Amino acid sequence: MKITITFKGKDITLSPPSSLATCMDFVACWGAEQSRTKLSRLSAAAICVAAGGGKGLPSYDITQADPYSYGHGCLDVLLGAGVTPMVIYEKGTQVLAAMASRIPTGGEVDNAVNFTGDEEND
Repeated sequence: MKITITFKGKDITLSPPSSLATCMDFVACWGAEQSRTKLSRLSAAAICVAAGGGKGLPSYDITQADPYSYGHGCLDVLLGAGVTPMVIYEKGTQVLAAMASRIPTGGEVDNAVNFTGDEEND
C-alpha cells in the first residue's frame, strides 16, 4: 500500500526507514499505553522519518533515540503547514504499521537460523 501526504502543496510518498533500529525505536513506543498527546507526537514523527530528507521536515537524530521529542518538532511543522490532526493520526499510524511489519518475528528468526545450516536436526 502506497502512503502519501500532501505537505506544502506537494505529494510526498512515505516509506518506512531502511534502518530496522529506527523502526524499532518507533514501534516500541507505539506498542505502549499512551496518551493522545504522545500518539499525536509519535504519528507526526513517523510521517517525518518516513518522508526522508530534503522535504522541509525535521530529521530524526538516531543518537537521541527519542521519537516523542522528535515528534514535537514534527507536529509543529506539520500543523503549521495546514496538515490536520486527523491526517497526521491516519498517515502516522499507517507508517507505524509498515514499520512494525519490517521487524523480524520469532518465527522468522527461527526460520533464518534453520536456513543458515543448523544441521543437527537433519
